[in-house]
Amino acid sequence: MRFSTLHTSLFLPLLGVLFFTSISLEAQNEIVQNPEAVLLRRVWMMRGGVVGGDRVGALAGALTDVNHDSLQDFIWGLGSTGVWHLQYGGSPISDTPAQSFFHSTTLSYPVVGNFWGGSQEYVVFADFYTTKPAGRTQYHPLVKAYAIDNDTIDLRGVGTFDPSRGIWPGLESTITDMFAVDLNQDGDDELIVIVPGIQFDQEVDKRAEVWIFEGGPEFQLDTPTVVLKDTEENLTDVYAAVGDLDGDSLPDLMIGANYVGTGPGNRPIRYKFWWGKNRLSDLSIIPDHSVTLDKASVNIDAKFTLLDCDGDGVKDILRLLYATPLGVYLYRSAAGKNIRDRQLTIDDADGYFPGYSIFGSGGYLGDSLQRFESIIMLGARVMFFQGGKNGPNYSYDAYYSAADDGLTPGNVFGQGGPVGDVSGNGWEDYLTANPGWFNLEQGIVILLEGGPYIPTDDTTSGVEVVATVEHGSALHIWPNPVTDELHVAWRGDLKASPSLLRVYDMSGRLVVDGSVEGWRGEAVWKCGSVAVGSYLLVVYDRNERMLAQTNIIKEE
Repeated sequence: MRFSTLHTSLFLPLLGVLFFTSISLEAQNEIVQNPEAVLLRRVWMMRGGVVGGDRVGALAGALTDVNHDSLQDFIWGLGSTGVWHLQYGGSPISDTPAQSFFHSTTLSYPVVGNFWGGSQEYVVFADFYTTKPAGRTQYHPLVKAYAIDNDTIDLRGVGTFDPSRGIWPGLESTITDMFAVDLNQDGDDELIVIVPGIQFDQEVDKRAEVWIFEGGPEFQLDTPTVVLKDTEENLTDVYAAVGDLDGDSLPDLMIGANYVGTGPGNRPIRYKFWWGKNRLSDLSIIPDHSVTLDKASVNIDAKFTLLDCDGDGVKDILRLLYATPLGVYLYRSAAGKNIRDRQLTIDDADGYFPGYSIFGSGGYLGDSLQRFESIIMLGARVMFFQGGKNGPNYSYDAYYSAADDGLTPGNVFGQGGPVGDVSGNGWEDYLTANPGWFNLEQGIVILLEGGPYIPTDDTTSGVEVVATVEHGSALHIWPNPVTDELHVAWRGDLKASPSLLRVYDMSGRLVVDGSVEGWRGEAVWKCGSVAVGSYLLVVYDRNERMLAQTNIIKEE
């Protein structure tokens, strides 16, 4: 995410192309699903200077629509200087940040929430400061909130939580995760802060804590409304996530860590859960449920991810197992197993991806209805697996690596995540960054665009823009004239998206038709065997109301 910028027209993803069923008997007159995985298109990039040391991408994350232009904005920064840059969405995205400012931080991202209620949004950063009593450096956590106002982040601030100078004098800790979530479903967000343990002077307590600040008109950062406490000391990183796991529509809290065992080398990994309640005061102070992962495994990492890859509105769980063989295990909420009873062992898994290691949510790059989150995993390259009603299949739909994209080889995935529609094509995008990329930590930040690839920069492709009542550039069709394959793609934010395509000849005879899944964004008419001539393509919505029509020329 840093200094030089690149706007390319690489191959954009069809994270799943719709297919139709042809009623014609001709061999090459049908619309089919694209069977090939695609390289995600890079539409914006910043990287450090050749001297190195800039650590571009040490800070990277989603914001909100700061300047109210209906596009999502994002933030990125340099680890070398601690300078954050606010970047507006657009097409193309400007090389010049809309706002730049210094801010120290212990997290690589901020959180945005509606903490006081109403329409005003706020951005919150995790921060710290140091003291040196008796010559020993102490690290004290801070939480700082700022209003998003006048198309910028108002740096005057609206509140700071400084527990070591307030309610817990001398407290030392670090903030490892932070969330803005409406826990009690009352219309405003709670601020949730995760710390892996605390220290007062020389006394260390390695039991994780969760500090929750209740949202609403009385939101304040003087003291947490509720403090949740783990019951065991952890040995390594504490991972955390929030989401509805049990299907009651209330967000639950899940943490994972290596814990102190009963013998030498014994470091059991446990996942622990706090079940959501309608009132924060009803939350259990200690975890409601705990599971110990497979004792026979050689797990060295408690990392997990929550995402909804099967579209039932309840979060699924991904976990990584360092074993023989290496793999990622999927526990689907729609599998009919109650999370309150599940043990999350190998035998309990509903899916297994052998040979893959890192993982996370790829967001909705290939689903305009935002039902099925995609899964990111690392194999030979970073690959995106599109979700579905039965979760993802075992074929990846999109991929990305620096080498595939013509850049200097190296891992560009470290910080970042889904950022909403930044580029303006109606599809969610993905921001990725790694401050350690390339020689001497140049660092890099890249925005990858979601949705179907539309070769608008290729003057030979004959891309035709077709309007509907809803949008002036709702559909893109190419190439026209066509010889073998006609692509029909559409914006991801259409309320009335294509559901049926029909092609007629000039005498009015139906040549081919087929139903399409509008959320996938693209269909391909394989027309190699269709006679040369003029045809009429008609696009309908799910109620068979005509959205658009255009003439197609078929050539040899």
